[in-house]
Amino acid sequence: MTAQPSRRRLVPEDLYRFVLCEDPQISPDGEWVAFVRSAVEGEDREYRSEIWLVRADGAEPPRRFTAGPVRDAQPRWSPDGRRLAFVRTIGKGQEADRQIWIIDRDGGEAWQLTTMRYGAGDPVWSPDGRYLAFTAEVDPAEPPEAAVQPRTPEDRKAEERRAKDQARVFTRIRYKFDLTGLHSGRYRQVWVVAVPPGPEGERPRPVPVTGGEFDHSHPAWSPDGTLIAVEAMREPEREHLRVHDIWVFPVPGTGAKLSAPVKVTASDGIFFSPAFSPDGRWIAAVGHKNEYTTATLPRVWLFPAPGQPGSPVCLTAGWDQGVGDTVGSDLRGSVTGGLHWSPDGQYVYFHASDRGATHLFRVRTETGAVERLVAGSRDIYGFTLDRGCRRAALAVAEMENPGDIYLYDLEAGAERRLTDLNAALRAEIEWPEVEELHFTARDGQPLHGWIMKPVGWRPGERYPLVLEIHGGPHTCYGHAFYQEFQVLAAAGYGVLFINPRGSTSYGQEFARACQGDYGGRDYQDLMDAVDHALTLGWVDPARLGVTGGSYGGFMTNWIIGHTDRFAAAVTHRSISNWISFWGVSDIGPWFSQGEHQVEELALWKDLETLWDRSPLKYAPAIRTPLLICHSEHDLRCPMEQAEQLYLALKMLGREVELVRHPRSNHELTRSGPPVLRVDRFHHILRWFRKYMPPGPAAGEPGETAAPATGA
Repeated sequence: MTAQPSRRRLVPEDLYRFVLCEDPQISPDGEWVAFVRSAVEGEDREYRSEIWLVRADGAEPPRRFTAGPVRDAQPRWSPDGRRLAFVRTIGKGQEADRQIWIIDRDGGEAWQLTTMRYGAGDPVWSPDGRYLAFTAEVDPAEPPEAAVQPRTPEDRKAEERRAKDQARVFTRIRYKFDLTGLHSGRYRQVWVVAVPPGPEGERPRPVPVTGGEFDHSHPAWSPDGTLIAVEAMREPEREHLRVHDIWVFPVPGTGAKLSAPVKVTASDGIFFSPAFSPDGRWIAAVGHKNEYTTATLPRVWLFPAPGQPGSPVCLTAGWDQGVGDTVGSDLRGSVTGGLHWSPDGQYVYFHASDRGATHLFRVRTETGAVERLVAGSRDIYGFTLDRGCRRAALAVAEMENPGDIYLYDLEAGAERRLTDLNAALRAEIEWPEVEELHFTARDGQPLHGWIMKPVGWRPGERYPLVLEIHGGPHTCYGHAFYQEFQVLAAAGYGVLFINPRGSTSYGQEFARACQGDYGGRDYQDLMDAVDHALTLGWVDPARLGVTGGSYGGFMTNWIIGHTDRFAAAVTHRSISNWISFWGVSDIGPWFSQGEHQVEELALWKDLETLWDRSPLKYAPAIRTPLLICHSEHDLRCPMEQAEQLYLALKMLGREVELVRHPRSNHELTRSGPPVLRVDRFHHILRWFRKYMPPGPAAGEPGETAAPATGA
């Protein structure tokens, strides 16, 4: 009998070896799947991405199709399946140039289609394949023709001088955004450009479809190619409203019967991802009417197209789940999906999360009946359908795999795996055992979660346990990959992760249950989860840790201000003071209004409410050693949130450290620079090892080894 090779434990540096995939795009005939493959490369250890192709029948291994110098993304098939449009980014930082390129399916060199001044993205082919719609930013202070002229080296030098030597003036309420920084003064518009048969000759000049000092996104063509539906906020008081509308614009030069843009929604909610029905009579969209503000689950809606009879209808009103993937992960490709119509208009296809798993569904347009098509204990974080809705390309993640591409035959009900991108690495690793938990909170509410045993777990031993708390709060843990959990388990810690009240994928009432009650029933759910874990017999009550990010960071801060049961805590991108958060976060007033049920623009009327829910108020009660990790450029939960709690605890003489990560924002733990993410893992391990040593207890059950004195 041949001995099996021993497996090793996962380490933080394995982040550099994982390969990610995203955005599966099946060809119209269902024969090919294009997808984006990303990996950490180069001396700077940054992500590079390329477009790959794989046959839908699995007859050949996947092959690299493009080789961009930095990042190729957003592959989109032409209607005849002969060409791919994609977005190529050349350069980094301020020097990055993001444009749309074209490549033939049969190979050859890719060629550049656009030369927009501030880049281009989101390509969408017209139904006849003659044009591409795309989005590009426009500076209203510049002449209109400047938008289609590429920036020269002189332009870039002038921009650098202005950024260094001139103050910036803002007049908007929302003038900063976590992912993009301070508002540039430019607005995203939708453009259309004719696509020539090849790279030879002069490039056609793009034509603007939208305009004004408004942002437009998610362009979708009408079946006859004369109209484009977009998501936009064009109301005069838009900065004070929590609305996103669906607008329809005529495409210049197509003979559109529409002479001016038409708003098809009523500025009474948030709607996005429009999609015309095959007969052009309806526009499907994802959205809601803000019934529960920030906790409202999005649904599938139908709106009559301009000039068409009918009234808006919520197709999934009778189905108690939200549309889209809300399962979290710290190592996975981008979530993509949207809405897809069947050719006969009888169904709209979408993906949605249900009890911590994300499946593929369809809803019947005549009855609103929802049918689950592809299930399983996993996370379908991306999908597309072929022209006949016979085959679906899926991006699928699991607890032990960041993601791979699958082909699902909807007619036969059969599935085929097309990639196994991390097979070699996964074969090296000894993975922990994961147990699904179903238990009841103290007030009778059913709760759901998972517990991951430490690698090397043995019956009869007691081990330390780390409680992980997700962000949002209106997201959820589920059947997706979390390297942070795996790193902790490999280091000898159990990991407990549940979905307390406020989480998605358990219905609307559950999702809104923490509004106006932060630190209330959600806190009790987490403590009940720890109590349940202690009944399993292997968790050491003297070695309990807690950690989380964003809302999970707030809850970490809250927990250690209300109980001393935890031996150590690590808080990430957290909130400590809701009063200052209102004025410094890029979403402060709106988020506070929705989550704490306070008046949006009347902070001074609700100071007591916000202070009572602020962990900083309870700093004198914190005795748990706390590591505070925060990103220097976080505009969602700005650095001052970390600084206030850190200084308070230092003044009180408590065990606390502040770790400030450079060149990173609120997304550090999910998509930040890989080197910084690895560094962060080591800080987490260092802190927990210091105050709650890993592995089985040294003495009798319930006793632990003495805390380590070093790092």
